Amino acid sequence: MLDVPRAVNPPAVPAGAALDDPALYFNKELSWVDFNWRVLALAMDERTPLLERVKFVAITASNLDEFVQKRIGGLRRQEAAGVRQLSDDGRTPQEQLRLLHAAVVQMHGRMTALWESDLRARVADVADIHVVTRFADLSTEQRVQLNERFRDEIYQVLTPLAVDPGHPFPFISNLSLSLAVVLRNRKNQTVHFARIKLPSPRLIEVPCNPAADSGEPAPVLFLPVEQLIAAHVDELFPGMDVVSVHPFRVTRNADVRRDEEEAEDLLEMISTELRERRFAAVVRLEVDKAMPAFDRELLVRELNLRPEDVHEVDGLLDLTCLFQVAAVDRPALKYAPWTAVVPPRLQHEGESKDAPNIFAIIRQGDLLVHHPYDSFAASTEQLLKEAAEDARVLAIKQTLYR
Repeated sequence: MLDVPRAVNPPAVPAGAALDDPALYFNKELSWVDFNWRVLALAMDERTPLLERVKFVAITASNLDEFVQKRIGGLRRQEAAGVRQLSDDGRTPQEQLRLLHAAVVQMHGRMTALWESDLRARVADVADIHVVTRFADLSTEQRVQLNERFRDEIYQVLTPLAVDPGHPFPFISNLSLSLAVVLRNRKNQTVHFARIKLPSPRLIEVPCNPAADSGEPAPVLFLPVEQLIAAHVDELFPGMDVVSVHPFRVTRNADVRRDEEEAEDLLEMISTELRERRFAAVVRLEVDKAMPAFDRELLVRELNLRPEDVHEVDGLLDLTCLFQVAAVDRPALKYAPWTAVVPPRLQHEGESKDAPNIFAIIRQGDLLVHHPYDSFAASTEQLLKEAAEDARVLAIKQTLYR
């Protein structure tokens, strides 16, 4: 059994507790943290195939992003509105936020340490997949090739934005990864701040020469794009000396609630919600642990944050990029692919005109399908397809999960 912490230990339930006793209930937000620990536990478990462990780290990171946006964002909205209503387990929004902050920081630290101190080296040794942490660690030939790629492909898509009296602090989109650059003017020695939004993909594949006729898969090298840009940042700011370059990442509140039942136009309602989300308040700032205090304080001030909203990361920011690593073709280091089963009542050879349609089949009796074990394409998808092509069908209504 893997040792994973709990967000909070449940209290003892007194004998004869009434149904409204908070001791009877788990906090739904803290329970979610415990759920995500179980996801991270799969990444920690050495019985899990190696690249699946990497994928579970990326899933944990993605889940944390969604949780901070929606659940912590929602509690922050309640806090700002002065809500005093207690949760089912008897906690105010402020109490929940305090506990969640500690729980998220702990989980993020464990997740980052797992990648930086364990999985990165294992993936290099076992899978021959290398995530290089510094541009300077590449060979001369590799640096020359990446320099050409920077000038041919990346330079053109970068938009460096400096902050000065004539240029206010730029808008920073949700979950975007950026470089914070501090510059000094060579003429008058004034200090300036600039922001560079990083392009996709996050990990750049570095040219690598495979061993001849080894019979093994070719080695794969990745370099975080911020390392390549940082190596050329002086080219983006002529006449300036570069004082510091550090990555940071912003998470905005995505808890914009609307009543779908009252919406006359669901598409318009969703479009409005997305516009509001884009400019919602920032609820988390992730920074490189080595970022100087000047850079950090400027970001906190301009983004209207509190010190507790800043999360230091001792390693690679935004581990959702590890989906790229997990996607490398190494079948022996992944779960065997799953082939869904077509339920016997839906099995028929070819597309014969005499083959019964799905409505005729379910008219004979209900058919239970269990996804992903039963084929989605042969059941639910086929039902929708036939309904869309049937002139007698007046409307297709579905319940959207998310």
